[in-house]
Amino acid sequence: MKQLKKNLKKYLRHKVGPGQLSAVSKLIPRSMLLKTQHDNLIKQVRLCAEKSAYYKERFAELGIDPARVQSIKDLAALETPNKAVVERPWDFVCCPPQIAFETTGTKGRNKKIFFSNGEINRATSHIALSFSLYGLTPADRFVNSYNFSFWVPGLLHQKACEKFEAFCLPASKVAPGEIYDRLEFYKINVLMGYPSLLVRLTEMADANKRIPMKAILCSAEPLPSHLREYMQDVWGCKVFMGYGGTESCGGVGGECVHQNGYHIDEMDRIVEIKDPDENGIGEILLTTLNRECMPLLRYNIGDLGRITEERCQCGLPTARIMEIAGRNDEKATIGSMDFLPVKAFDELLGHVPEVTEDYQLKALWDGRYQVMELTYESAAADQARVQEAIVASMQEFSPDIYKNYKFDMYKFRMKCVAPRSLRGDNIKLNKWIDIRRQQEKEM
Repeated sequence: MKQLKKNLKKYLRHKVGPGQLSAVSKLIPRSMLLKTQHDNLIKQVRLCAEKSAYYKERFAELGIDPARVQSIKDLAALETPNKAVVERPWDFVCCPPQIAFETTGTKGRNKKIFFSNGEINRATSHIALSFSLYGLTPADRFVNSYNFSFWVPGLLHQKACEKFEAFCLPASKVAPGEIYDRLEFYKINVLMGYPSLLVRLTEMADANKRIPMKAILCSAEPLPSHLREYMQDVWGCKVFMGYGGTESCGGVGGECVHQNGYHIDEMDRIVEIKDPDENGIGEILLTTLNRECMPLLRYNIGDLGRITEERCQCGLPTARIMEIAGRNDEKATIGSMDFLPVKAFDELLGHVPEVTEDYQLKALWDGRYQVMELTYESAAADQARVQEAIVASMQEFSPDIYKNYKFDMYKFRMKCVAPRSLRGDNIKLNKWIDIRRQQEKEM
């Protein structure tokens, strides 16, 4: 036990690399982790029963006695939908909030998520600790290209670097060229940000000058294997992915040096797979265990995935999310942005009188670029002017979509067809088609 404490003390001082971390983690039995998880769940449920208007109501409706809850199975009748957090955010709040963030998305549909300063402090400590997992030290120099505008990752990663006592350039989400031009001056060797932005940055390095990096840390959207390999080749380092969300106060899990699934922080979260199919893939339900401001129980985060409890080569005793297989609702992700494609384009095209109400959006890969292809109906003679009007409407009514387009984080293409040709004889028109995963399987 003395040696374990000594190793942990070294680890907390950022002097431990992946090898030592594996040695320490192998000494932690999974039973100890699950006992802590069990105790934290009981505390979280009782806090919700005492302070959360939403959960008080739901417990009463479902006949759940919080005092008798001993495991997540005792909450099997409960599920917290996305919609409830969107429509009733204040009913989840259990203490006076000290900071708030919003999820990305179409204007008016963003979820408002509240936190205490203590929760932010714990989350940033976990991120700082994870840097050691990748063999990083305070001598390394980071650039943080996560968005700071109402969204959680920018601030969390900046504070994590502060705790890690490392240099960090707070770039936020800007045009990739702005970041590339500063890499050598600031001697950056660790990139942090959205995959789509960092792929654009990689192309600049590939076309101009390859600058060696020590690690690349990404999250917030999928990264196909062919793009990961390309980034690793250009920068000469590994690319590590994380998985999380604003609602969970940052990361739910992250990769280790073996890049084989997202290790779940099981002392602070329970992740379940609802109704798994024959491949183990189902809806991801998240339960927070140490939230004091806005706890969530069996929250449907909106993703599909699968989990394994098989121990990883690194030695960590945690379960891992092995695959994020897509969304289970109408939300889509493209170019680091979560949005409701049909809702967004119904609104912005509604302000362009030259187009009909029928259109079709298609998401696809074209080489290293994600593409959003809009096919719209119009009888106007001057289609160049119509397409200018569509982009102008996007800028005014869907600024997030426009900003990502201008930053070249995806390609936006438009194609005009004759009125009434898209729907044909069909009663319904599928306005959103996403073939990216199908393409990835064929690559």
